Amino acid sequence: MGACIYCGGPDDGREHWLPRSLGAIRGTGTLLERLCDGCNRALGKDLDEELARTGTTGWLRAVHGIQGRSRHAKVSPFSYRAMAAEQPTAMLMPSPTGEYQVLGEIVHDAERGRPVAQQIRQLIFKRSDSSLERVPFPRAWTSEQVRRVVQERHLEEAKLIEIYLDADEGPETESVRMILKEVLGKVEARCWYGKSEPGSVSRVEIAAGITTKYLRAVAKVAFHYFLWVSKLCRGNEREFAAVREFIRDGVGDGRAFVQIREGPFIPQLRKYVPKQVSHFLLSEQNRTAVGGSLQFFVGPDHLPPTFHFRLGSSPSRIDAQSLSAHRVWYFGEKVNGYDGEIETIDVTKRRIIVPGRLK
Repeated sequence: MGACIYCGGPDDGREHWLPRSLGAIRGTGTLLERLCDGCNRALGKDLDEELARTGTTGWLRAVHGIQGRSRHAKVSPFSYRAMAAEQPTAMLMPSPTGEYQVLGEIVHDAERGRPVAQQIRQLIFKRSDSSLERVPFPRAWTSEQVRRVVQERHLEEAKLIEIYLDADEGPETESVRMILKEVLGKVEARCWYGKSEPGSVSRVEIAAGITTKYLRAVAKVAFHYFLWVSKLCRGNEREFAAVREFIRDGVGDGRAFVQIREGPFIPQLRKYVPKQVSHFLLSEQNRTAVGGSLQFFVGPDHLPPTFHFRLGSSPSRIDAQSLSAHRVWYFGEKVNGYDGEIETIDVTKRRIIVPGRLK
């Protein structure tokens, strides 16, 4: 048994290098003899959650109905960290009356076979300058959570003007009134019960913030994917010390390891898009450096940005480039317990081995 590349403990962890929160993918296997069980669990809880619930990966995962393990809490990215002054992911859609915009979420509608937009449970405040503050109001919140978000967003002097609740709630829902009265005092606000008819996703605005933790999560996927395909490196080499510190503790500037750019890194995708939603991964090692590219949730309706990564100087002197590339594609439904599978890309020409799966 060797040592964990992060803490030096026994490397007894079984790491899903592609986070399990992105679905069960046939053929990806696990990364063995690299991490201890403790670091595996800690990084998974801290970073994989950020990747699955924020950024473009968070809302596109919701759009396509990708789930993690059954025991994982089902939290919409549009309600994640709702008490923060700025939510990591927020979506605006027309209100029922069309007067202004309210917070919404995109969900995968199995009956329609497509994503739809619907408003979430929320509170609408109006400030003295007439600007609106839209606050998610999850059903599990108590007066303490409402009080905290009012303080966090400096809404003490703002007026609550509208409340959006679930369909099974009504004017007689005493608990809601008690919570709001305890925090805000007397409340006179228009209340809506139930969700409006699902709307078109073309009429929504989405803001997905990129945090340092999100960049750490992307760097983790990139590093562990490289270790999964590499025949030369274990991951504990001194050349990777900086990226290991960044992944584990957030030390360093994330832009030194991950850069975000528009457009695909595979030339073929500039003209053709996959029929099935897919992730594309490339790892590259030469005499001087180790790097590559990741692109998540490429599909017929969206071409998200590419993450280009640099893990550090090459710890092994090799005479030629060592390239590995893969595509993870989703079936669109569960098949024998799997959401999708992984296949190899012809890296000599950077073309997909099975071109029939592209339009």
